Amino acid sequence: MKNEGTEQKKGNRGGRPPRYLTIVEFNKFLNNHFVHLKVEVRVALIISITILGVLLTRSS
Repeated sequence: MKNEGTEQKKGNRGGRPPRYLTIVEFNKFLNNHFVHLKVEVRVALIISITILGVLLTRSS
């Protein structure tokens, strides 16, 4: 939990969009809580949520 704050600060200082950081965090969340899911399902979830995030950021 302590590393999350420092990672966000590093990402913002480096000029990288926070979206990539959230995808990494989401991937960790999936690995921790949805271990029983197949890899294909996990990849499909990540891809669909990534596309949704890109569309939302472009429309706003």
